[in-house]
Amino acid sequence: MTSTTLSQPASVLIYDRDEAAGNLLARRLVREGYRTEMAGRFADFLERVERIHPDLLVVGLDVRGASRQLEVLARQDAPPLVVLLWAEGELEVADALDAGADDALERPFSPRLFVARVRALLRRSPGSGQSTRAPDQMLDFAGLCIDTQSRQVLVDGVNAPLTAREFDLLAYLARNPRQVFTRHDLLAHVWGANEGWISSATVTEHVRRIRQHIERDPSRPEWIVTVRSVGYRFEPGVTA
Repeated sequence: MTSTTLSQPASVLIYDRDEAAGNLLARRLVREGYRTEMAGRFADFLERVERIHPDLLVVGLDVRGASRQLEVLARQDAPPLVVLLWAEGELEVADALDAGADDALERPFSPRLFVARVRALLRRSPGSGQSTRAPDQMLDFAGLCIDTQSRQVLVDGVNAPLTAREFDLLAYLARNPRQVFTRHDLLAHVWGANEGWISSATVTEHVRRIRQHIERDPSRPEWIVTVRSVGYRFEPGVTA
């Protein structure tokens, strides 16, 4: 008898200081077929991230303390992160994206837009069961190793702590060595967005942060090279 393994729907973990608003989003995601959990407190949310390993995080950042919450969340091994912002809060959308969030929405927003953003992130996220690509698991260069399965980056054997979006950007460039990409190209391929949605300066900032982690001298990069007036190119050097 042949058994068939069915992939489970992607899981989403939500925390929102406005519990009623968070419950509405959770119910909408359940209707769309996602496995969804709510956390009532930020501390509980962090505990569940470690325990259940969700495919996507949705966080309604507090009006005050948002920067601290985002710093805790935007770490290397965290799943993709969508943050929900308040107009009167301390962070704007650009701030949240530059700090490591994968997407950000400012209230009020439509439930349809929210679901579309969630769907887009999960579609591009390895491990969610929804990615349309099956890239090589290991991108190994002399001194730089990118493991797309574990989402780890090693530089001379030392772990480089990239955020989820920084990892996606580096992996995309490394899969397409010596090809020049404009910032618009990278917004489209890595963020699934355009400059009407996210500023191209976001790409510049992410490249800057990646260089801080992987380049021996970030002011004279060897891996991610700037092509003046065009964009960026990954130089593989000598493969391992």
